[in-house]
Amino acid sequence: MKERRKGYVRWPSITEAVSLLALTIMGLVGNYFNVELFFGVNFLFGSIATMVAVRTSGILWGTLVGIAIGSYTYVLWGHPYAIIIFSLEAFFVGCISSRLKNDNLVFIDAGYWCLIGVPLVWVSYSYVLKLPDSAVTLVALKQMTNGIVNTALAIMLVQFTPVGRLAGLRGVGGEQQTWSINSQLNTLLTIVVILPMLAMIIISGHDSFEESEERLQYAVRDKAEDTGRELASTLGYYSGFLARAAKLELSKKNSGSWRNYVNDFGNPDNPRVLNAEILSADGEILHSHPKQRSGITKYASQISFIPRNSHYLSPVHADGEFKQPHFTLIFPISEGHFLAASFSLKAFGNMLSVIAKGQQHIELVDGQGYILASSDNKDFSKFHQNVDSHYLFQKNGNVPSMVRWRGAYLEHTSLFMSNNDWTINVFTPMEKSIEILQSNYIEEFLAMIIILVISLVFVSFVSRALASPLEDLTVAAVMLANSPADNDVKWPASNIKEINLLADQFRTFFLAINEKQLSLVRVNKKLSVQNEIKDRRESELIVANQEKDKRAAELVIANQEKDRRADELVKLRVEQEKERKEAAIQIIHSSKLATLGEMATSAAHELNQPLNIIRMAAGNSRRRISEGTVDPKYLNEKLARIESQSARAAAIIDHMRMFGRESNEGIELLDLRKSIRNALDLMGERLRVAGIEIELDLAQDCHSIMGYRIQLEQVILNLLNNARDAIAESEGEAKITLRVFEDDTGVHIAVEDTGGGIPEDVIPRIFEPFYTTKEIGKGTGL
Repeated sequence: MKERRKGYVRWPSITEAVSLLALTIMGLVGNYFNVELFFGVNFLFGSIATMVAVRTSGILWGTLVGIAIGSYTYVLWGHPYAIIIFSLEAFFVGCISSRLKNDNLVFIDAGYWCLIGVPLVWVSYSYVLKLPDSAVTLVALKQMTNGIVNTALAIMLVQFTPVGRLAGLRGVGGEQQTWSINSQLNTLLTIVVILPMLAMIIISGHDSFEESEERLQYAVRDKAEDTGRELASTLGYYSGFLARAAKLELSKKNSGSWRNYVNDFGNPDNPRVLNAEILSADGEILHSHPKQRSGITKYASQISFIPRNSHYLSPVHADGEFKQPHFTLIFPISEGHFLAASFSLKAFGNMLSVIAKGQQHIELVDGQGYILASSDNKDFSKFHQNVDSHYLFQKNGNVPSMVRWRGAYLEHTSLFMSNNDWTINVFTPMEKSIEILQSNYIEEFLAMIIILVISLVFVSFVSRALASPLEDLTVAAVMLANSPADNDVKWPASNIKEINLLADQFRTFFLAINEKQLSLVRVNKKLSVQNEIKDRRESELIVANQEKDKRAAELVIANQEKDRRADELVKLRVEQEKERKEAAIQIIHSSKLATLGEMATSAAHELNQPLNIIRMAAGNSRRRISEGTVDPKYLNEKLARIESQSARAAAIIDHMRMFGRESNEGIELLDLRKSIRNALDLMGERLRVAGIEIELDLAQDCHSIMGYRIQLEQVILNLLNNARDAIAESEGEAKITLRVFEDDTGVHIAVEDTGGGIPEDVIPRIFEPFYTTKEIGKGTGL
């Protein structure tokens, strides 16, 4: 990975920047699609991407990605403290893992939560947000579990999926990062332990949440129904007495008694019944007490629609006769007669307070939203209802989600006296239910963390137990490589059959190698003795030459006056140098002739093809002429082909003639790609006949160089000859690859073949004149 540095900041490459952006987006998506355990407590997955960024891009960029991903928690929970806690987690894990050079991020993350994360949660949620201890404990345990699980999942993704490679993960030297088998086993076993426990907690948590919600809904519904029955019974009690009195009044059996009943319920100190009327079917007031109200006739239109054994309840209102709010109950008392009783809001007294028992808030509301009675003075004007839910929340959106849920109410509405639009609203506080759920979750998370800590220790032990024999096997291999004797090597002993089998195979393999090494040692000893003798002789020769030079110097000093002899000496040296150069040219020419001799067969192959084409074209033309069917256009094409193939044959012959003649070649501007093609013109056909595939990889934009053209082609031909001979002695693929490429150091020619290669003991001598490993007559060594 190429890096740009400015000061102490490592700036990411474009590829890494795109990877970091992709990880940020995936982290935000992971936080958005969270798992809600219950009210205000969510299991997030965004920090998986954060830990991947920390592991692949380092501390700084991983922490910045963590801050960006954690910002969604402000939207989710309404406070910034989770952002701080999760960002510090990324920074801590990145710092510790880079300093300790440790791949076990799960242990490091667990250490962060024990030392820093959980204390920060207590300070933030207990002292700043003022949450109760049970809620803070739950948040601390949940976030610790969440962080450890996400870290384990992140390491699994980096180690076992292409995520690390796609994100540009590299080691210290820039190479692709690798992992120890101990680290990978530790990660796998940790995931195997964590995921089932987490799944059990989530499933059981959802079951507990649904059971709690269902239990609350049943409770408020039953309370609403019980309240409706109690209030209906109270109205039935009042109206029953009034109905019996009205029937007596209508029958004239006890005239005036119904006024006494009305007076009883209309006690001025605690008025319940304000007025009562006996109406005809068409709404005419037959009797009224204590006042004759003209306004009662406005309900005449509803009277005809009231079925038998039913009633009508009016909205709460205040008219001219009665200034205080009241409502009217109208119901049939006999054939063609109805009773209209107007009740004050004191009709129900403190019944709702008695029914609620301080555990719920209960309201009786008329069709226009007027609250007739309430169990307490709770004001719900500062609450709002969630869309498609029965929960009421405080309108203050700045408080954390968990605080809002603890102050929320579950609402249930049911009809009062079912054939009218009055309702009974029951509001049950969520605090006690949430405390019960929190207590259950605390127990489950605490148990999971305890099991997790034990499991991490156990997993570490198991992974080390599984990886230790392989590590011992590696150590044994190193020991055997450094020691030719098997007695010095400690081979691993394991209760795993495959490990023992692998150890036996390694032992057999390394013993065979060591046997070869011992043979090489013996050969090297012999060569060392020979080299010592050679070095000693060379030393003696050097001493002798030095003595000779000393005497020559003395002679020159003694005969400095003999200038003429000195001039003759200079001329002699010039002639010797000239002879040396001529000898070198002759050696090179001899090498070319040797190479040319080796290429004779190749030249025959190369010339054979154009000659065959010329022969066939000439034969076809002669046949057409003899048949009298010759076409000038056809004959022109054949002659053109003969001409081109003759030129090709002439070029091959000229190339061989120029290659073979003795000349003092000068330096000229060369195109290496053309040099390769010239060499293949002389030998390519022979290689193809030998079944050898030629692969050319010639760069298009290479510069030309200065050099000796014929000598360079000779080098390429010698390499091709050697490659051909090496491939003939080996089995398998037969292929020669020639490459021309350019880099910062220059223009290069590379020749590669699929033969057996050059033995290591031969490599130091390959440039010695006349040295060859071929049989006599098959190689010159030049």
